[in-house]
Amino acid sequence: MFPKSVSAWCGPYDADNRDTEAVHILAGELPRDESPSSFWIVSAVRADIDREPTTTLPNDFVYTEPEGAGMFALDAEDRENELSSAEEESSGTIRVEVDGCDPGDTVRVDFDDVLLGSELHDLPSVSVEGSVRAEIGDAPEGL
Repeated sequence: MFPKSVSAWCGPYDADNRDTEAVHILAGELPRDESPSSFWIVSAVRADIDREPTTTLPNDFVYTEPEGAGMFALDAEDRENELSSAEEESSGTIRVEVDGCDPGDTVRVDFDDVLLGSELHDLPSVSVEGSVRAEIGDAPEGL
């Protein structure tokens, strides 16, 4: 269902939080057109994961004050189901460990009993389990 190609980069958490340094891990490609492919992305606040690498879900926060690690996934094969670690049905833990933010540094993400709740409440949740490792590189074009 989800792609196996994984990339990682460091940079601002998002457009609303440019002063918050984060590490991002992406499986697949971010949507650029009207027919997106399935993908998932984990974004983690560097200062938070340096102190405590494990985030317990759900991880819901005020959008201008991101905390810990969060995950979003698009299941394009299941009616474009949008899933988030911020949904109250979400559970489990995400652990993010990063060696540094220089190109070639390593980031590892462990998913332990993760259940992502659907943002479209009539669609199912998705379970995520396992680990992924990626090298820090450049952010995708346009970010």
